[in-house]
Amino acid sequence: MAIFSYTLLLTVEAEEGLRHRAVNESRVAVRFPEGWKVVHVHKSPAGG
Repeated sequence: MAIFSYTLLLTVEAEEGLRHRAVNESRVAVRFPEGWKVVHVHKSPAGG
């Protein structure tokens, strides 16, 4: 099993200009005979 945890930084172009957003994300991966598979993903707004 492997656990990945990171903050994803997004920049989106909108009519009023660029918008920036950060999202905390975690993923759990399990190794199966055919290879690694992500079995769980959790996302939440960064900061708060």
